[in-house]
Parts: sequence; C-alpha cells; structure tokens
Amino acid sequence: MAKVIPGKSSAQIPDMNGNLHTEPGNEGVVVLFLGFKSNHPLRMLAPGFKETASHFMAMLKSLDNPKGREEYGFLGVSSYIGSQGNTSNEVMTVSYWRNTEGLHAFAESPVHREGWDWWNKTVQQHPHMVIFHEIYKAERKAYENIYVNSQPTLIGGIAFPVKSDEKEEQQWVNPLVEANRGVLATSKGRLGLRGSHK
Repeated sequence: MAKVIPGKSSAQIPDMNGNLHTEPGNEGVVVLFLGFKSNHPLRMLAPGFKETASHFMAMLKSLDNPKGREEYGFLGVSSYIGSQGNTSNEVMTVSYWRNTEGLHAFAESPVHREGWDWWNKTVQQHPHMVIFHEIYKAERKAYENIYVNSQPTLIGGIAFPVKSDEKEEQQWVNPLVEANRGVLATSKGRLGLRGSHK
C-alpha cells in the first residue's frame, strides 16, 4: 500500500509555467503508444531484439530528462510488457507530450534518426521483429482521468516542472489533485462540461 493515494484523484496538466488551471482539462495533451516485440520462437533472444531494445532505451533516455522535456515537450512515460500471444514479449510505452510539434521534432532528432536508420537497414534480416506506434491528440477539455485508491501511474505518475520566477530553482510536482467532490468528482466535470458538478 506504499504510495497509494486513498480516495479519488485526477491528474490535471499544468500550463507551461507549472500553474494548474481553475477549470479541469484546460491543457491539451498528445499520447504516444510506442512498442516492439518479436514473433520469433526465441522471443527476446531472437536476432535483432537486443539491438531494437537498445535503440528504444536510448530514445527514452534522451527524452526523460530536463533537456528532453524542454526541447520536445515530453511530459513523461509509463512502460508495459504485454502478455498476449504466444511470445508474451511485447514491450510498450505510453508517453505524454505537450503537442505534436514537439513529438515530430523528436522524430527528426539524432537519436531517433539513428534508430530509424538502423531499422530500415536491417528490417529485411529480421522479419520476425515488430515495431508500432499510435498517436492520439486530445484537445483541451477532450480527455479526463480518475484514479481510485491508486499509486500514481500513467499521466498521474508524471512530474511537471514548476518555476514561479527566474530566480527560483525549478521543482517537480505531481499533477494529481483530490477528486472526491466538486467539479472533479464526475467524468463530465473532469471534461469541463458546464453544470456537471451537481
């Protein structure tokens, strides 16, 4: 039960300065599902799996730091291992971004280009390897979330940079706020629909 937040909580994305809005869902968000797996009988020991994983990890490392967050609008990531299918070795991340412009700028970055170039050169040698992505752009007031008796996870597990002025040292805050009552207590309220907190 360590780190469990009792009751309801909801993640509210702060603005670029780290301020939470008075209305829920006032910032848009881009969600990227990115992953890979092997259809080979050797699963993770198959040719190309280790190299794919290495490029994948290099990309995440270049993003999950203050420079990656500032340059690309990267907000954070959660990772998962899939258990469906015969191989049960699907690796997937769910990452959050401020906008598609930052995501596409990252796609042109040296670390992504290096991984993409490697993939294009070797894909014929590794027909058992799978890569995939899905991108969803949620405009403001077009998404909501709720966590009940949960540890911080997904967008609720992200830390956002907060700096009130240039002299203050940057701090990181979690976006989870109490959602047991008021406007955040209902799905419609978290979507920012008028009159939905009654």
